Amino acid sequence: MSKALLRVAARGCPAAVGAAARAARGKQVSPFLATAQAAFYIGLSRRTLEKMRITGSGPAYRKHGRYVRYHIDDLNAWSEARRKTSTSHA
Repeated sequence: MSKALLRVAARGCPAAVGAAARAARGKQVSPFLATAQAAFYIGLSRRTLEKMRITGSGPAYRKHGRYVRYHIDDLNAWSEARRKTSTSHA
């Protein structure tokens, strides 16, 4: 299980634990997540992720036919690029 999923599961919320387990199983089968799954994975709302996709400020995504999919590695890279060590480095 990835570090991000472990953090989610550590919150103790039964729904979060279940979703984290489903995401871990899903990664074993497919590394691609739907918008709602990707939003949960990075801690944003589905709608925020959709808006970020429109403005181009969100993580990279792929179109598989009519479906939008996010690769877990792209989500991790996007999140890592926003890593800060101090609030003065905004």
